[in-house]
Amino acid sequence: MYRIHMVEDEDEAAGNLRGLLDRYASERGLDFSISRDSSALPFMERKASYDLVFLDIQMPGINGMEAAEALRQHDQTTPIVFVTNLAQYAVKGYEVNALDFVVKPVTYGSLAMCMDRALRMADRNRTANIVIQSREGAHILPLDELVCVEVRDHDLVYRMMDGTEVHTRGSLSKVAKELTGRPLVKISQSCIANMALIRLVRQDGLVMADGSTLWFSRAGKKPAMERITDYLSGSI
Repeated sequence: MYRIHMVEDEDEAAGNLRGLLDRYASERGLDFSISRDSSALPFMERKASYDLVFLDIQMPGINGMEAAEALRQHDQTTPIVFVTNLAQYAVKGYEVNALDFVVKPVTYGSLAMCMDRALRMADRNRTANIVIQSREGAHILPLDELVCVEVRDHDLVYRMMDGTEVHTRGSLSKVAKELTGRPLVKISQSCIANMALIRLVRQDGLVMADGSTLWFSRAGKKPAMERITDYLSGSI
């Protein structure tokens, strides 16, 4: 089941979007749990977890862009789709890492294309925890909060979004093999990065969601860039 939430103040627009989502789910054999807030404030206060969020931009009081900014303060990965009748907001949406926007009145064709992308991203986000053994015991780490795995002073260091680090022994190559199929990319002989938390791709490295920069090696840059491109395009 996918948890989908709408923040939409207009009953008619909300009903239309819900109907289109129900049609999409029916045609593809999917199960959606759809909820709604008619204003942004309860959505921001609740801080609930969803697989996909639709935000109306123009609402009384707190608008959808402000709600998206608040969401990104504690959630870097949930796909956001803006619903608007002003296409110029699409560019501003990139500031909050929005996945897409659909223009009112929403049509089934535009929604279906958007949903194909959104559910691919949601599937990537819905990854299982990873379990790391250290001298202290077994650490259960949410993959969507793992920034990177680094080799440091002969240790493997698993660095999390909140700054927590788990140190253990092992090889980076073995980690890469064990985590095959996850949204990770090896950018050097000493670092594996979580592609879901990349916020800026630079010529020399990656700026991550926690503000840190991870550097490409000369040999690792080309294959890393190819994998990152495939990931961002939805090919993997």
